[in-house]
Amino acid sequence: MMMLRKAVAGIVRSAYIHTRLAEERLRSGVAWWPLAPGFVANPYPVYRRLRERDPVHYSILTDQVVVTRYADVDRILRDHRNFSNNLHKARSSRGSLATRKKLKPSMLVQDPPDHTRLRGLVNRAFTPPSVANMEDYIRATAHTLLDAVESHDEFDLMTAYAGPLPTLVIARMIGVPESDLNRFKVWSKHLVRALEPLLTPEEEELVYQNEQLLADYHMGIIEQRRRDPRDDLVSRLVEAEEQGDRLTLDEMIVMLRLLLIAGNETTTNLIGNGRFVRSRTMIAPAIGAANRDPERFERPDEVDITRSDAGNISFGRGIHHCLGAPLARLEGRIALEVLLERFARIGFGKRPPRYRRSIVLRGLEHFDIRAIPRGCSAEGPTGA
Repeated sequence: MMMLRKAVAGIVRSAYIHTRLAEERLRSGVAWWPLAPGFVANPYPVYRRLRERDPVHYSILTDQVVVTRYADVDRILRDHRNFSNNLHKARSSRGSLATRKKLKPSMLVQDPPDHTRLRGLVNRAFTPPSVANMEDYIRATAHTLLDAVESHDEFDLMTAYAGPLPTLVIARMIGVPESDLNRFKVWSKHLVRALEPLLTPEEEELVYQNEQLLADYHMGIIEQRRRDPRDDLVSRLVEAEEQGDRLTLDEMIVMLRLLLIAGNETTTNLIGNGRFVRSRTMIAPAIGAANRDPERFERPDEVDITRSDAGNISFGRGIHHCLGAPLARLEGRIALEVLLERFARIGFGKRPPRYRRSIVLRGLEHFDIRAIPRGCSAEGPTGA
């Protein structure tokens, strides 16, 4: 009986989705459904149609306005006065928005003056020298991870390299012992789902559970650093002070939660017109679409590492520009350098790459590669 009910519910849901998408297409000539088969693996054809036909597009199913042109996305990200990041100002409570409203807010979803205060305090702990000092550790860690798989005919780049490298780096900066790394990865995996626009009730419950587990863990580390400061990020947050102001315990816990997700999941993924919108409407600036806008970039769909036309907005704009951008760039550069240093040829493995069921933080679940170490005389793999 339970299976029958689920089957009927699935049919009803599917019919509802198709009806609403047909309504969107009739109204604007295009529909946006981020859970459609194939969208996560290759969203760019849909982004192109949105840019060309309806660049300020209302999505019925997600109750969001999806903005896809570079100039519009850039304006929204810079203009915090007219486009607030405060979730409690949004009129919608669909999908994960209700979940995110229940979590203690990080500076990611705050506006000035609260955002200005928190950003100023954390900047003192997250300085360029502290990031630069991580270079030797990142490079040594990258080599250690590749040592473990160098003799394999094939290995999953995500599991063996792109996933653990950022986890090890952010854990080292925070001061987390290696024995706790697996727990950190699990917490991050579940918490990052809160950013997605659509969650199941089971996923919502996992978000709440893992937020509490991570908060309890961070509370213990913070108390340890108050008694015995070390050369790590938690100690610097404890000591951070600006104009007599300090981070509260709750603010430090939330900040560490944000840094775990931002310094982990995002870097993992890095390695593998007039606007008539109702007030308090949720707006989704599609950065992936903006970065391929032909009005801003020549040959936007081609990979060209020699590009001189700077302007990629993957790290955001304005007051919410990514705090960890220098660290992410450093990790990404070293990760690719070490791969190219170690292997003469790199090709696709037998299993095709597969993307995770994720919209906001789009990344690979697995990416098997065949790699021939430099100096090896074996016949190299084909592919690129």
